Amino acid sequence: MKIPASFSIALLFIHGALSGPINSDDAECGELGVMKVDLAALPEGVDPAKIRKCRNHPEGRMRSFQGDSLFKRECSTRSEYGCSQKGYCWKQCGPAGQWCWNALEQGFGDWIKCETWKDCNKDMPCAQGKCEDCGCSC
Repeated sequence: MKIPASFSIALLFIHGALSGPINSDDAECGELGVMKVDLAALPEGVDPAKIRKCRNHPEGRMRSFQGDSLFKRECSTRSEYGCSQKGYCWKQCGPAGQWCWNALEQGFGDWIKCETWKDCNKDMPCAQGKCEDCGCSC
């Protein structure tokens, strides 16, 4: 029995589609992980449609500071806030130089981007969510 060419092509297409990533968010976020939040536990005023897709920050716990790099878990009191070399706002949030990345929507939204330190300020919210790069630490 001969299988029609169109049927064979359809089978190949289906096989390729099924063997790809099941969730496009997983594929897009990769190692950053997908943000998962309990919508019922969100603070009042947070728009669920504006929660960021990827959980962790693209720069991790590293930030740049006036040409120098502050590496993972390093605290510094040299500035209250700033813009990383890759263009993300951060602020000092603790008395010993602990710091956090800033995010919209009370910390649950997109990471706040900047071109210079003047685009950021100390009133921007720290990132929230169950992510390694959220909260105030060093």
